[in-house]
Amino acid sequence: LSVLPLGWFTTERKARLARAVTADVSHVAHLAVVTGGPAITSLLVSATILAITFAVEWRMGLLFAAIAPVAFLALRRSARIADESVILLEKANTEIAGRAIEFGQAQPVFRAAGLGESGSIPMREALEAHRQTYREGMNRSMAPDLMYTGVVVAGLAAIVVLGAYLLLDGSLTVATTVALLVLAVRFI
Repeated sequence: LSVLPLGWFTTERKARLARAVTADVSHVAHLAVVTGGPAITSLLVSATILAITFAVEWRMGLLFAAIAPVAFLALRRSARIADESVILLEKANTEIAGRAIEFGQAQPVFRAAGLGESGSIPMREALEAHRQTYREGMNRSMAPDLMYTGVVVAGLAAIVVLGAYLLLDGSLTVATTVALLVLAVRFI
């Protein structure tokens, strides 16, 4: 930072730097520690459940295997839309941070003008733009999230129907059916 020319420190760049130092560094640590382990565990548990289900009853295993890619595609679409919303929200956050820095630097002027408590018009506009971006992101992600939920519910219903059919058919015992349904809940 000390080698950068003074002209580099525009409002937007100062805001981006402040956001990077405070928010992005903690997100990287969070991703590595909190998200990495559960992601690996979930993948291994799902693969194990799929293998066990195939070993116990191949038809249930086939249904599990058919549901997984559909759920994955629905979840991937939901994540893509959420990522797009996060990018837009990050831009709005940077704008707020820039306006907050400007507001802090211009406090003597605002106080002299009687605006020390209410803030500046650009600051209020940035806050309103942030709220609007947040609302739009939530609205955009609602349909894909509901689609994923629908896939999970439909998949679980299909597993229950197949389990009941195999139980009534005599292909499975009650204990095996219950065990497979418990595995299905964990799998999905």
